[in-house]
Amino acid sequence: MAGAMSNVLFIVAVAIIMVSNGVVAETHIVGDKSGWTVPSPATLYSTWAAKQDFAIGDILDFQFSAPHNVAEVSKEGYEACDPGNAEVFAIGPKEITLNTTGPHYFVCTFASHCVGGQKLVVTVGSTSDSSDASPGPTTTASPSPAPSVAPPPPSDVGSSPPLSITSTFFSVSFIASIMAILF
Repeated sequence: MAGAMSNVLFIVAVAIIMVSNGVVAETHIVGDKSGWTVPSPATLYSTWAAKQDFAIGDILDFQFSAPHNVAEVSKEGYEACDPGNAEVFAIGPKEITLNTTGPHYFVCTFASHCVGGQKLVVTVGSTSDSSDASPGPTTTASPSPAPSVAPPPPSDVGSSPPLSITSTFFSVSFIASIMAILF
């Protein structure tokens, strides 16, 4: 019994360290309550991305249905609203895992949706502590000019709250309880 208890304590300790170091991937619902649609205002997604911290392993959850879709495109494809040869995901919702650092560009390829603002750029840092999201396209070598239309001032409407210490504690406690039952 003492061996099982020490195993549980070890697992709990590892879980706490992982959570405190930001190792746990986060799922970001793109646009929060608005989902992935032609936005109003057109700057909705750049404003949303500026409030987020993106890390390798995080997941972008694009909530949409027909007539929308999502494609990850190049910087040029983003700026021109042209998916080129990118894979287009037409069935939503679609979760896309961010596996590399740097900017990631997404557009809706349906009709003039991208031109209407249904496009997103996120910048992924190596960890959640050092990530940076910008409201416009950027490169890892040098920043690009600011967008010609300034985003509206930040507001808390529709934003996801950060993971609190309390919810982290309860998550780890839940895992520990399950492990205690199993062992």
